[in-house]
Amino acid sequence: MGGQALPLVAAGLIGLMCLIVYKPLPPPVYQQVQWVDAQLAPRGLTIGLADYNYARQLSVLSGGSLQVAPAIAVSGRLEPYLWMVDRRVFSAVHTVQFVLAGGLDPQAIRASLGQPAEILNGNGVSLWIYAKPAGPKTS
Repeated sequence: MGGQALPLVAAGLIGLMCLIVYKPLPPPVYQQVQWVDAQLAPRGLTIGLADYNYARQLSVLSGGSLQVAPAIAVSGRLEPYLWMVDRRVFSAVHTVQFVLAGGLDPQAIRASLGQPAEILNGNGVSLWIYAKPAGPKTS
């Protein structure tokens, strides 16, 4: 019995060391949200559209700093699901500042919103910017 305890203790110590050293990678979606937020925050952009999955994840994982309505392509144009967001924020198509294009038809995006001012690609997503960056506040 004494000879069996030593391998068990060694295995336990190795397991404990692995737990201490092991740092799980954040899920890819979280990394994408961080990237999107890093692109939008300096521009002062907070209102956008995305497909259903990205919209929910962006809204939740941004801690509420982004208001993203889910959208689908209907008859070649984007149709937001406004029942899932504050309708006052999305009162007109002109309020849309950005579109996370993943999962959405690029032609439908252009048909609804026109050509974006800028297209940013990174971390596996394509972010279409429709609003100019917010300038410094003046008194």
